[in-house]
Amino acid sequence: MTKSTSKTITVVRDRLLTQLSFLKSSSDEEPPILTESVNNVRIMLLNRPKQLNAFTYYMVEAMFVHFKEWEKLESVNMIILKGQGNVFGAGADIKDIAQMITDPSKKECFNRYLDVFYDSFHFVATAQTPIISFMDGVAVGSAGSYGTLSHFSIATENTKIFMPETRLGHFCNAGTGFYLPRLNGNIGKYIALTSQKIEAEDVLFSGLATHFVLSSQLPYLQNSLISLKNPSLDIINETIENFAVKSNHVPKNYTLHGEKRKTIDRCFQFDTVTDIIEALLKERSIFSLETIKQIFEGSPVSVTLTLEQMRRGSKLPLSQCLSREHKSWHVAKNEPDLREGISSVIHKRPSRWSRPSYTDVNFKTDILERYIDADVERALKVTSDKKDCYFTTQGRKFGLPTEEEVKRAKRENNLDSDESIIAWFINQRNDKYGVREEVKEILIWEKNIV
Repeated sequence: MTKSTSKTITVVRDRLLTQLSFLKSSSDEEPPILTESVNNVRIMLLNRPKQLNAFTYYMVEAMFVHFKEWEKLESVNMIILKGQGNVFGAGADIKDIAQMITDPSKKECFNRYLDVFYDSFHFVATAQTPIISFMDGVAVGSAGSYGTLSHFSIATENTKIFMPETRLGHFCNAGTGFYLPRLNGNIGKYIALTSQKIEAEDVLFSGLATHFVLSSQLPYLQNSLISLKNPSLDIINETIENFAVKSNHVPKNYTLHGEKRKTIDRCFQFDTVTDIIEALLKERSIFSLETIKQIFEGSPVSVTLTLEQMRRGSKLPLSQCLSREHKSWHVAKNEPDLREGISSVIHKRPSRWSRPSYTDVNFKTDILERYIDADVERALKVTSDKKDCYFTTQGRKFGLPTEEEVKRAKRENNLDSDESIIAWFINQRNDKYGVREEVKEILIWEKNIV
């Protein structure tokens, strides 16, 4: 078999796999994903722009089929994940979810949906084939998770990430219980409990992206990535950095620093929602009061559960975090808050939660017994069960420095001043944009946290 013949067969197989997956779905006029094979690269395009690329069961199923198939092929050395239109992905399709959890005849479909969804998150995070996500636009909930769990997650000036789950009467899921607690400071808790939208450069500074590239540069970056021959992760990183903004870039959206960052790190260090709210009240700033208001917009049970999932997830490997979330989903699907939250969004009305305030939440019965220690019929089994993520995601080292990296650098290199630490990281990261600013924030956090 000639090389050209082999390439043709691969392209035909990819297209057939895609088309067969979509025969089950009648709700979309066009295939919800499109794939393309160029050299040794596979490109996956999320293709429901009218629905903001929201994930349906059949869409996730088709995505996972491709991910597994491409991982097996030695000829595939890179996967690029993108969104059609001015959006990366709007997370799970709420109407699709509502239909599955309210229609008894769709019980097995929903069970399979959860299995595939969570299995695919673990697969993406542990894949040996490098995955590069172009998060050029809105990336809500699970879409943000696919991006952040990829080896390389690229933010642009158009990127907007947020986790709206608690306002839907749900808990922050899709692997967030693993990666949000591992962000610097207490920024992960802030994102999860407030549903705050993180935009543009802030996506890089928060740790949700590894690189910041202007949207206009993405086509050129894609062409360069496609031209690479058997690239290592380091070579892919160097290629992306060639198109990333430089250290003198002036940000349009750099808000999570200074006094705001100090407030977040001080107030969100606690393990209970009431302690966090009390700390925010003591701050007496416009930002802290706005933050309290944001927390109050979520379901008290959902916010409390989210915080507890993150507290536990900070010490667990990815597989266990996903298993816990998968289990909690099977409880939540029957709970009034999730149905109320979805209904209020669909019908555009205020939500009426089962527990009106945080003082009404009984941690033992509402959280531990109902969710954490619940017995459910269906447990998560992951395809890539011989691989796992423990301390961070695979590509996190290509992002901005972490607190642990700063501590280790200080200890191993005898760096005794802030200036020497910052200079060391600038040199190590080849003057990467954001390194100076983030290391400075970490050093401030170390001095001010109690």
